[in-house]
Amino acid sequence: MMTMVLTRIKEIADREGFEIWDIRRNGRIVRVTNNGIMGPYQYARKMKGTKTVNEWLNERFRPTYPGITCRVFRGDGTAAPGQTLLQTVRDTYP
Repeated sequence: MMTMVLTRIKEIADREGFEIWDIRRNGRIVRVTNNGIMGPYQYARKMKGTKTVNEWLNERFRPTYPGITCRVFRGDGTAAPGQTLLQTVRDTYP
């Protein structure tokens, strides 16, 4: 069974404690209803809160989903800059 992009977004949010959006492949927005673009998210635990958004992107997201980009968002819906600590991002969610 193919998995929708939205399912992967929710899976990452549940594991990491923050949301990702603005999923792009080759610079083009990927619809969340697309199937089979993003395989399983292989990490069972969230990354340490002392790591930054950029470290999460470079160490987890990009190796797992080559050719696909995303942005990490705070709880208020604004994009988190790359140097933001993951714990700071997580603290913005209720």
